[in-house]
Amino acid sequence: MRNRLRFLTLGAVAALVASALTPWAKADTIPFNPGTGTVNVRTFDQQPGNALQQGTIPLGGTGSQTGPTLFQAQMSSLIGQNGNQIPGTGLGSSFQLLTVANFPETVTVAGNTASFSLGTGGTNTFQLRIQNNPGAVNDDTGAGYAGATTILTGTVTSVTGTFTADLTNIQQLDQIEPHGPNSITGNGSQQFTVDVTSVDPSFFPGLDLTKTAVQLILSSQTTLPFNQVNAIDSPNIDPTAAFFNGDQPNLGAINGLTGPDIQLQTDLNTTIRTSVIPTTTTTTTTGVPEPTSMLLWGAMIIGSGYYARGRRRRKMVDLT
Repeated sequence: MRNRLRFLTLGAVAALVASALTPWAKADTIPFNPGTGTVNVRTFDQQPGNALQQGTIPLGGTGSQTGPTLFQAQMSSLIGQNGNQIPGTGLGSSFQLLTVANFPETVTVAGNTASFSLGTGGTNTFQLRIQNNPGAVNDDTGAGYAGATTILTGTVTSVTGTFTADLTNIQQLDQIEPHGPNSITGNGSQQFTVDVTSVDPSFFPGLDLTKTAVQLILSSQTTLPFNQVNAIDSPNIDPTAAFFNGDQPNLGAINGLTGPDIQLQTDLNTTIRTSVIPTTTTTTTTGVPEPTSMLLWGAMIIGSGYYARGRRRRKMVDLT
């Protein structure tokens, strides 16, 4: 046992302590009510969407660049605790849920492979929005995202993943409606952790973030070219096309090579985990007396003893 403990690093000890102090449920549910009744959601399953990494290109060399990453996608389905799709919520017909994010990401390039980590500085926000007019949402132009109502916010706290590109296999960026610039090809995956910071209680009834901490674990498959959803058109094709915050892609002639931005197709799903926040109790402690106070108490006790002895002696003299 001693030999095993000897090889525990400080990092391992810290990880064990953190795990013990944060008992996250591996998969949990939160209540959600879009107006058709409350359901318990374990997973938000997003449709394929768009991600734009700004100022992190070109690939093919070496080094790191940090820039904002924008992400947006519509919701495909809501998954319950049993792993099945939750029916009857009106998703996609009477309303649409939209996932948007804007956070700093560091892209480290070595040849045709890029690895990702969370960057510093700038905006860091994750939002779940509801759009009461599903037909207004258009992935090709970005329409419908900006006018939606935010019902959940969070902060991205970790990013991991890689993307491997074929820099010689150049195809048209959008394969569904062929238009726009050309693009490198490739695929990869990323995982993001989001700490939820606020929810609209009318959509998440009974969810009190002062009592229950909520994390979202987002797993994404990334690919090029776009073949499951339309890419946001570059400005020279459609001047009105933009992401939810108004930013337009600047991809150059070949997406992923000329830059300075790169746009990726994503296919995301979001698993929920929760942790009960321990209640704090207030305890009253008695302070240790100061040295001066202790001396005064001692003197008083000693004086009381002498006084009592003096009284006894005087009584004895009077009796004689």
